[in-house]
Amino acid sequence: MLNKAEYWFSANHLYINRSKTEKIVFTLRQLGNIENPLSVKLLGVHMQPNLCWDTHIEHIAGKINKHVFLLRNLSTCVSQEVLRVAYFGLIHSLLNYAVLAWGHSAVRVRAFQLQRKAVRVVAHLNYTEPCEEAFRTLKILTFPSIFIYHCLLHARTNIEQIVRNNDVHQYNTRNANLLRVPYVRLQKNQNGINFWSHKFFNKLPDSIKNLPIPLFKSSIKDLLIQKVYFNTQSFLEDEEILSVPG
Repeated sequence: MLNKAEYWFSANHLYINRSKTEKIVFTLRQLGNIENPLSVKLLGVHMQPNLCWDTHIEHIAGKINKHVFLLRNLSTCVSQEVLRVAYFGLIHSLLNYAVLAWGHSAVRVRAFQLQRKAVRVVAHLNYTEPCEEAFRTLKILTFPSIFIYHCLLHARTNIEQIVRNNDVHQYNTRNANLLRVPYVRLQKNQNGINFWSHKFFNKLPDSIKNLPIPLFKSSIKDLLIQKVYFNTQSFLEDEEILSVPG
């Protein structure tokens, strides 16, 4: 495999540094005698051959736990506003990074648990107290809402290239103008960006869908902050969204 890649690079007048190059085969099957790494780090994202994200969440969990300890120490000597700023620099940046790739995988549960732990520190709550109102007061997106936000922004940014239902049939149905949600057979495929970004975008009222991108971003963020979704299904089942003005 590496030889083939090297041949392609050479044919295109590019050089591949073998000492800095790793190979990985993405598959859900056993490869027999073919050597495959447990994970490969690319641009700060730990990718596994079976498309799971356990290694990645372990990596950021270690960082978040250290940062929560730092926030707890800071909470005794700085204001809540300073703590909030520290949260965004230390915690939010980790949860936000490449979230479209891993935000709906099984590790999302642990990511949200770690986030709630951090938010309770910022809000001066103990570990048993509810933190829903703290998210709203501090204007912090829950981890599910971070994923929803980036999915919606992805769909809105690429709206001209996305297939709609009326592109594949001529029937004038009420769903004709909705984005076409791709058919998926495997759960792994359902965790992909196009599946969820299309489903989430279809949930929005036209008054928000048609906003210019800068206004779209601010409207979506305000909506998600007020709603405080603890899972993505709550967003899909929220009938009040349809009446939200743009």
